[in-house]
Amino acid sequence: WKRGFMLTREEIYLLMRMIEQTYQCRICIIDGDRNYLFSTNFPDLDTTHLAALCSFCKKKHSAECRKWDDLACMAHSEKEGNAFYSVCPFGAMNIVGTVDIPGIHRFNIFGGIFNFRADLPPNALVCPRQSVLPLHFKLRDLTGQEFTELPVIWNMLVRELSLLFEKQLADEEKASAHQDFHRSPEEIIQDYINGNFRRNISLASLAVKLGWTKSHTTVRVREIFGKTFTQLLNNRRIENAKWLLRNNYQMSVAAMAKVSGFPSPPYFFRVFQQYTGMTPKEFQKHANEEKSRNQ
Repeated sequence: WKRGFMLTREEIYLLMRMIEQTYQCRICIIDGDRNYLFSTNFPDLDTTHLAALCSFCKKKHSAECRKWDDLACMAHSEKEGNAFYSVCPFGAMNIVGTVDIPGIHRFNIFGGIFNFRADLPPNALVCPRQSVLPLHFKLRDLTGQEFTELPVIWNMLVRELSLLFEKQLADEEKASAHQDFHRSPEEIIQDYINGNFRRNISLASLAVKLGWTKSHTTVRVREIFGKTFTQLLNNRRIENAKWLLRNNYQMSVAAMAKVSGFPSPPYFFRVFQQYTGMTPKEFQKHANEEKSRNQ
């Protein structure tokens, strides 16, 4: 690749998981689900903030939270370098970076959330109107070293994502020029589900995406995957819930159902048992016991 050494997709994925484990945070890519590059490469990363504080605040202040995220997403062009700290209206601190490649939707990468620090650098973005943080939410404190090194690591992550996506786009363009590039129906279907499983999608919306009739889509999906569209969609949603449970996210069944794309908690509970043979609580207990045995 003309720009020299770059990490592979698998290495970038491991880098993101290492950051989450080291800093005890969660990475999410706002608006990443609108682009097939993101959903193809990293389908199990979040496209919304899942922290307990975020879920609590969005119940009453969804518009305000979204407005602040949008402002943070747009602020990268005004910052020196790329990575910067952002402090939301409720005092939660994130690290933010942007992958902005011409011709694709912009990726805005958030990491956190952390406790506010008074020694923020000059390029930090802080909401001028701060609400009082509810007492029952305890956010993680970054040490001085972590606070200094995280933007450096974040810039590396952003750079590697840029290189990966630029190379993939260049490869697609080169192949297309030779008239030998096309995305198979299998890839399109997988990407559509990966990128939209949290939304209210249906077989009909997939048919429109493929340019097929509903009946033809039904037959082809079963031919390709040996499953129905609903089975594929539910499986992807269950995998998201299983990830949250393995990592001990403290959220209600209703919240987990919502962020995993299920229309209601009872339906989520029923499908989870059907696919795993366990309730969500039983699965989490089993996962924690297995993790303890392997340590």
